[in-house]
Amino acid sequence: MLKGRLNAKAPPPAPLSGRQRKDLAMIVAREIAIIGGYTGWRHVLETYESRHPEDACLRIWAGASDRFEIDMICEKWRRAQPKRRR
Repeated sequence: MLKGRLNAKAPPPAPLSGRQRKDLAMIVAREIAIIGGYTGWRHVLETYESRHPEDACLRIWAGASDRFEIDMICEKWRRAQPKRRR
């Protein structure tokens, strides 16, 4: 009786919704922005899409607050860089 239960397979996980995929993609986008050298949201988005060409969830699901957050991370990185002398 127990032997049949031990060999049973677990059901496959439910697919992620668009919002859940966006949340996972935002983690990667934040990491890209923190690495530095990016001008803002558009540059980070292009980098993300070049690394993950099959995934357009950031372009579809990202809101203004997500874009603002990435822009602020990029701005903070730029401010931390030493000023260039001319």
